[in-house]
Amino acid sequence: MQILTNFKKTILDITASYRKIQTLCKSVYCLYPLFSVIPIIIPFIHDTLSTEETKSFDVSCRSTGSRPAASMYWLLGQQGTNVTPNSTSQSNEELSTDKYTVTSNLKYRVDRIHNGQKLICRASNVAGNMETSLTLNVKYAPGVTVENKTFSQIQLSRQIQSTLDSNPPFNNCKWQQKSKYGEHIRNFSDNNQILTLPTVSEVQRYQDTGEYVCSAYNGILGINGQLKQTGSGYVICYAPSVITADNRDSYTQYGKFGKSTELKVNVYSIPKYSKISWYIGNTHLVTNKYATKEESILVKDVFHGVEVQLDGYRVTLTIEDLQEADFTNYTLRLYSGSQYVQHEVTLESASAPETPSNFTITSSSESSITVQWIPGYNGGQIQTFYVQYRTSGTNTWLHQEIKTSNQFDSHKVYTLTGFQDETSYELRMYAKNKFNQSQHTDIETIRTLKSEAQTSSNAIIGAVAGVLVVLLIVCAIIISILIFKKRKGKKKTKKNAGFYENSGFQKAQIGDEYEEVVSKSDTQQKQTSNTYEALRTKTAVDVYDDLENCKGLPSSKSTGETYESLGTKDGVKVFDDLDNQKGLPSSKPSVDHYEALSAQDKPNFYEELEHRKGKTEKVYVNEAF
Repeated sequence: MQILTNFKKTILDITASYRKIQTLCKSVYCLYPLFSVIPIIIPFIHDTLSTEETKSFDVSCRSTGSRPAASMYWLLGQQGTNVTPNSTSQSNEELSTDKYTVTSNLKYRVDRIHNGQKLICRASNVAGNMETSLTLNVKYAPGVTVENKTFSQIQLSRQIQSTLDSNPPFNNCKWQQKSKYGEHIRNFSDNNQILTLPTVSEVQRYQDTGEYVCSAYNGILGINGQLKQTGSGYVICYAPSVITADNRDSYTQYGKFGKSTELKVNVYSIPKYSKISWYIGNTHLVTNKYATKEESILVKDVFHGVEVQLDGYRVTLTIEDLQEADFTNYTLRLYSGSQYVQHEVTLESASAPETPSNFTITSSSESSITVQWIPGYNGGQIQTFYVQYRTSGTNTWLHQEIKTSNQFDSHKVYTLTGFQDETSYELRMYAKNKFNQSQHTDIETIRTLKSEAQTSSNAIIGAVAGVLVVLLIVCAIIISILIFKKRKGKKKTKKNAGFYENSGFQKAQIGDEYEEVVSKSDTQQKQTSNTYEALRTKTAVDVYDDLENCKGLPSSKSTGETYESLGTKDGVKVFDDLDNQKGLPSSKPSVDHYEALSAQDKPNFYEELEHRKGKTEKVYVNEAF
């Protein structure tokens, strides 16, 4: 109990009049007795708090009637882990009783190890403490574990055990097999927690080696953020040494003549083999010519139909100074105790073939060339021969493949065709196998023969061409002569026709008319050249040339071309009209002459003469003189 005292004192001013007066002093106090009160905690409504390990939960706890105010504490699990720092508290005072109500809120996340453990809320002050608690129901995704197992090759029944830890519980598991390096091999239909491996032949049981994965799901999200949870264990199945599938392209290996080479074989072996031996036939290779080594590598093999990577070994045989006898079959034996497995490797040459020898040209014709050679060593492979040829003076080689046997040291003969006659060619040869080709032989030169058929053909063509030229020349001469004679006959005919026409015309004329024309020539001035142009000189002058010749007068210029330009049928009509006008008998020229005359100009000209008689008489005078 605490006693509180309160003293009140008043001091007055004392004057001289109060001297020798007795004074009484009294002490007055009030006592208020205060008692500490233990907090009363309110129990949780539910005894259990359900949560998930990946989620935080919120929970509240309250105490009342405490004096002084209570402190609130949160304790977790059997160890009583203090998680109070994750909470917040608030107190309210009742002034009439000087008591406090305190409320605490906790926000926290637990994991699966707290499942089933207590969460305690405690209120405490100087008077004492009280607490309440609840049980945690922590839900969590399955935790999957799979045991590691080792099986012998002869063990027939093989089972793999898994353990599932989950809330709510889950007992099903989906199984699959993977390689050590994660390649998926196969799934299993068995969904139990215990997997029984399928039965396979003894030689295939090594393929059961690998990682076995169990997958489980109960609908709760795991801390890894996945609904499906997995666990795995590694299973080893013992077996004799295995020549792995990555050797399938290495049954034949290659080396070069005179060089060293290596034969390599990949092996998978658990447990590891104990001894390595190499043989040629039944002969064990132990001389200094051969050396064996091994190294750990990743190999590839097929497990239940799937190619996977494995931890294995590479066994290597080194052979020095390869000779032709070394290109043969080699056998590798891997021992495990008294038992062994073996593998055969064939060594072939990877050398280029030798250059063919004695390459010569034996003969040629107009379009073919025959060559001969001796094949060299083929390099351990089938070789093919090629002849290259080109026209002398050019740079481009043409290739001709030669199909022949692969026999050594025998002469080969081959005839190439398709060449041009009388042409110079250069030829050379080389051999080739699937690895490389030989050097070229020396170049041989030859000229194809001249083609006899071509020579006789050229002679015939030349003779025919000469005859044709001569015939053409003769024909040209004959045609020229005929044309010349024809033109000459036409000129003669024209002149005779003109003569007869003019003679007939002259006889029919009365004497005084001709004299009148002559008389007029003495008195009439000569007409200008324009007169001739107006009268179409080309036709008119020619007509009267013959008249002038009949009179003994000098002839005006007249050409054969003028007569040729005269019309055929109109010329006759001109003279017929003249005769009729004068009342004289007509002197008709030959029909050939009329056909040679132009059909266009004559009729028009003489018709104009008839209408312009005066002017035509002047023309006669001018033509005469």
